[in-house]
Amino acid sequence: MSTNPGVWILALVTFGMFSILFGDNKFFRIVEHIYVGVTAGNAVVGGWVYLRNSGINPVLQGDVKMIIPIALGVLLFTRFSMKNAWMARYPVGWFVGVGLGVSLVTTLNVQFIGQVVASFKPLTSINIILIFAGVVGTIVYFHFSMKQTALVRSIAQFGRWTMMIAFGAAFGNTVQSRISLLVSRFMDILGVWLGII
Repeated sequence: MSTNPGVWILALVTFGMFSILFGDNKFFRIVEHIYVGVTAGNAVVGGWVYLRNSGINPVLQGDVKMIIPIALGVLLFTRFSMKNAWMARYPVGWFVGVGLGVSLVTTLNVQFIGQVVASFKPLTSINIILIFAGVVGTIVYFHFSMKQTALVRSIAQFGRWTMMIAFGAAFGNTVQSRISLLVSRFMDILGVWLGII
């Protein structure tokens, strides 16, 4: 059995989280509040370190242009004043505009153009043929204005099965990753904490 206090805390927190399986209890609530508090504290400290390193220190070292984002950030806090709340519109508008402009280009390239280019490759292998057929079937499945002939219904049905397989694979991947985390916790409890394995 481990004598490290950190290992004991990890084991007790793990048991506290798993105690919800037996119903809502005080042990789970205590651990949950500790988890939320530690996460919030970590976010506050991380935010302060980022602000200090990216904003305050460069201004103190003579980088005057960093005053603009700091001023925009301070203007966000005017939202808490009824009299000066209108001033928060300017930084919010700036952040939304810049964020939309940056993400629009990235999203179009990655999620639309990149997927279209990846879907239409030369049909040289069975994998590429199946991907192409799945993409066409899925598009036909969602094309509701097309006349529903027997061929169109068959292609749409293939697209439906393609989506079901893709959703099932994504769900299976999620379940497998959660089970991997569970096994990791049990390995820590049985190996590091108790020393059984």
